[in-house]
Amino acid sequence: MVKLQYMGLLAIVISSILALSVTLPAASALIQRDNFDDSHTTTRFLGGIKVCGEHICKPGESNKMLKALNDAQHAAAKCREALKAGKKC
Repeated sequence: MVKLQYMGLLAIVISSILALSVTLPAASALIQRDNFDDSHTTTRFLGGIKVCGEHICKPGESNKMLKALNDAQHAAAKCREALKAGKKC
């Protein structure tokens, strides 16, 4: 009688482990990214806090950083076009 109880308990444990392994998603670094909004924020507070490099942004710092990045990308594009035309940039 005791063996039958242990067998029932073992069956319940195994079926529980199988059910959990099927329902819980596996963590994988190979999962494709589907969110491309590139919002550099933390999840520390609701709505997130902007992150500037290695620190939390001060008021207005994020906008300045994004403008500088945008200007640098535009300057690089203009320089690339000038180089194609044989001019210095």
